[in-house]
Amino acid sequence: MTEKSTPPKIPLPMRVRVWMTNLALVVSSLAVALLLTEGIIRFFFPIKQNEGHLLEDLSGDPIQYRLIPRVDAIYYGAPVTVNSNGYRGMELPNATSEEVLRVVVVGDSMTFGNGVGEKETYPYQLEEWFSDHASGWSASSANLGVPSYNTEQVAIQLEEMGLPLEPDLVIYGFFVNDAAPKGTAISWARPDPGIIQSLTEGSYLIRFLQNQIPLLLTTVRKGLGITARSEGYIEYFREGTPTWNACQNSLQSMRNLCQDAGIPFAVVLIPFWVDFENYPWEDCHRIVADELEELNVPVLDLAQAWADEGVNGRDYWIDIHQSHPTGEGYRLLVDTVGPFLLDQVWPQYSLHEKFPIQENER
Repeated sequence: MTEKSTPPKIPLPMRVRVWMTNLALVVSSLAVALLLTEGIIRFFFPIKQNEGHLLEDLSGDPIQYRLIPRVDAIYYGAPVTVNSNGYRGMELPNATSEEVLRVVVVGDSMTFGNGVGEKETYPYQLEEWFSDHASGWSASSANLGVPSYNTEQVAIQLEEMGLPLEPDLVIYGFFVNDAAPKGTAISWARPDPGIIQSLTEGSYLIRFLQNQIPLLLTTVRKGLGITARSEGYIEYFREGTPTWNACQNSLQSMRNLCQDAGIPFAVVLIPFWVDFENYPWEDCHRIVADELEELNVPVLDLAQAWADEGVNGRDYWIDIHQSHPTGEGYRLLVDTVGPFLLDQVWPQYSLHEKFPIQENER
C-alpha cells in the first residue's frame, strides 16, 4: 500500500496574506455596492437641503435659541423668511380692528413647517380657513413655531412673544417629542449642522434607511399581529418623572397665562405622519389629552380623528427622507382643526359673539 502524500503546509505569513487579500476584496466590493446605491438614491431621491443660518443660540437664556430676526434661508428645501419680530412669515398687524381675528400658533417644527413654503404651513392655511368661514370679519395668524422646541420652550415663547401680540386665540400644536428634555434636539434644528449630523445627513442612503426600516418593521409587526405602543417616547410621560413634570407645568403655565389674559387656548395633538391604524404613540397622546381635560383646555387628537377616517400619514411626507407633511397634509390638518375650534372653542369662550360664523357653518 502506498502512503498518501500530504499537501505541503502553507506558511502562516502566506495564509495571513491570503486572508487579508480576501477581506480586502470583500470590503472593497461592499464599498463599491454602497457607493453605487448612494449614487442611485441621490439621483432618484434627492434630499431637500438647507442654506443659510436660521437659528441663533441665546447663551444663558432658558429658551436656549430662537429664530434670527430679518433673515432669509432655505430650510429642508423651502424658502423661509423670518420677520423683524423673530417669527416666520408676515408680522401680525397692530390690534386696531375688532373685525380681525388675531391667532397666535405656537409649537415646534410641525407648526413651523419644515420643507414647505410659508403659505403651505397650517397657521397660514388656518388663517385662510377662518376668513372663508367668517361672517363679517377676517383672520390673521402669527406662526411662532420653532424647530425642535419642547413644551417648556413653547411656554416661554408664548409668554415672551405670543401674548404681547394681543391675540384673540392661542393654539398649541403639541407633538410627541415635545415632552423630551429641553435642548436634546437643538443641534438637529440648525441649518449649519455639527459633525455627527453632517456625517449622517450627508449620506442619502443612511437617511433613506432611517425612514424606510421603521416602515418595514411596522409592516412585519402588523403581519405577525403584534401591536406596538408609544415607541421611543413613553418614558417621557411617566408619572413623577422630571420630563413629565416639566411638561405638565408648562401646559398649566400656558393655560394660566391665557386664562389670566382672557384669551381662549386650545391644543391640537399633531401625530407622527404614519398609518393611524394601531397608532404606536396612542398612549402618549392619551396621557396629554387627559391632562388637558383636567385643565379644562379644549384638545383635539388628530391621530384618533384620522384613524376613524382611514388616513395614512405617509401619503403626505414631503419626501422619502423627511416625515414632515406637505402643504396638502397641512390642508388636511386645517380641515380637521377648523371645525373642532368652531365646535369646542367658539361656544366655550363666547367667540361667536365677536366673530360670528356663516349661517351654513353653524
